[in-house]
Amino acid sequence: MSYTVIDPVRMLSKSEAAKLMGIGKNTLQNLIDSGKVGMIRTEQSYKISYGEILNFIKTYTQYFDRPNGSDILNPEIRNQIQTDSVEILNNIMEEM
Repeated sequence: MSYTVIDPVRMLSKSEAAKLMGIGKNTLQNLIDSGKVGMIRTEQSYKISYGEILNFIKTYTQYFDRPNGSDILNPEIRNQIQTDSVEILNNIMEEM
């Protein structure tokens, strides 16, 4: 498994960001309006940084517990899932 270095300052259009996140443009706009995703104003448009998307994922990812209260995922598996998520996002970015 290879890992790509993430460039958190890479700037994306709203369309690119929505595609990367797997959501529609209207849903992304709702996240922006609610303050959950930030944007940067450039000379001619608004852009969303790749780092902002990663921060959103990190902040709003939820891990659910088993009914008996024990955590479904041990920390090692959770870290691997987060690492794999970053790799998937990087692969999507390379295809754009």
